[in-house]
Amino acid sequence: VFLLVLQVPASADSLFQNHPDGITPDDMSKDLLTFGIDNKTVSRWSISADYGILSYRESGDSDEKGAFYGLRGSYLFSTNRVLLLSELRAAAVGVEYTRDSNSADSDTLDNYLLEARQTFGFIFPFSFEINIVPYAGAGIRYYNDDLSGIKTSDGATVGVAKESQYFYSPFGVSLIIDTDNSWKFTLNVEYDYLWRGKQLNDWKNYYAAYPPGGTQYVNLPKIVTGQDKGKGLRISARITKTGEKLDFYFEPFYNYWSIDDSRTKTFDYGSETYSFRQSKNSTFETGAGFGLRF
Repeated sequence: VFLLVLQVPASADSLFQNHPDGITPDDMSKDLLTFGIDNKTVSRWSISADYGILSYRESGDSDEKGAFYGLRGSYLFSTNRVLLLSELRAAAVGVEYTRDSNSADSDTLDNYLLEARQTFGFIFPFSFEINIVPYAGAGIRYYNDDLSGIKTSDGATVGVAKESQYFYSPFGVSLIIDTDNSWKFTLNVEYDYLWRGKQLNDWKNYYAAYPPGGTQYVNLPKIVTGQDKGKGLRISARITKTGEKLDFYFEPFYNYWSIDDSRTKTFDYGSETYSFRQSKNSTFETGAGFGLRF
């Protein structure tokens, strides 16, 4: 068991009392990343282009994997050590679907991912160069996974269009290292708690899987199931080159979601009553972003 004790200075001035260069808080009003330490109010915009690989797996026999291309935008406001961060994200995804060793490839970026978050944190100066920012907030994630009409290599039409929606709260901490040569390094670790999830399955354009190439239309209804248990994890590391008016950064990241089995939903088909449950699934995102801040 390891115990880490952090001593936070009682005032901003104590950070600079023993600095060999005699730097004062006023000297750091522009460069110190802990914006609120001298009671300044700062606002910054950021935008980045992302590229990576997304993998979606269900506990049954299906797997999806493919590249995504996205954009992220954010607005940061900070005053008196309090930090507010608003984020928006959009990505287009093209996947290859695998089931029982049979595969189907989506030639277009028909799938897409949308996300919006609002977090707030408090800046703790740990030393002259290092700052720690714990934060929490709320977020919503939407993923449209449309495989309708795509056929696997055995001739079966996959045919199911899915929409996933997560309402969650992020809880994380950022470790920020501000060097004296215009470079900044940020390590971020986050846990996401799922409050509520919703999954829609739409069997539009679905045809019988067997015999291979069959054309029997199956007119199943749209089914919406609730998801009550799940969690996420995010890890990222940002390297920033600061400038007079623009900062440029490179940020590798890893995002993970694990969602348990959904609640069971019953529906009628023909003269029979059936039950459906969205099986446990996981989503993995590995990628990197190139961005600027102004």
